[in-house]
Amino acid sequence: MSLPKIGVLDRKAVKQNNFLVIIFSAGAISMGNVLLQTNTLPLLTERAIGWMEPLLRGPISFTLMLYLGGFFYHFIFANRQSMLITSLPVLLVFAHAHGLDLVSLALLWTIRGGGGLFIYQSGVYVLGYSYGYFQARDFFKIGVALTVIEGILLVLLVKLYWPLIGMNWLR
Repeated sequence: MSLPKIGVLDRKAVKQNNFLVIIFSAGAISMGNVLLQTNTLPLLTERAIGWMEPLLRGPISFTLMLYLGGFFYHFIFANRQSMLITSLPVLLVFAHAHGLDLVSLALLWTIRGGGGLFIYQSGVYVLGYSYGYFQARDFFKIGVALTVIEGILLVLLVKLYWPLIGMNWLR
């Protein structure tokens, strides 16, 4: 992008870029591959998901356990893509073995991967933070409020709305 007479960026534009954000995002995305190559991923994912099994008994506990499980798993895999790539296949096998609806489980897990409490949990957050318009504690406060509101709304959706449109938490 910055080759002489070919690129679209001049020297000044290149100097204004924050390449640490790009390096951070690349490292976060590659974390799943590193864990897969070292055979650490199956062990980590089975332990992270195994505790939820006895608690998935009703629509409310199903929603809360997946939401909280995704919340804590998001701390390990900060990047949303890494979180989904590393955990969703194992979760879908788990859901199939236990008679849970694959679509609703994948939908809830993906929704939970969206938000965050800390800036390191997304390259977008890191980029926004790098401009200096907000502090980490401000981000944390908003993140806590949005996480609680999102959890309450998801419980209401799964319990009240999903049955109306034909979605169920069981197969």
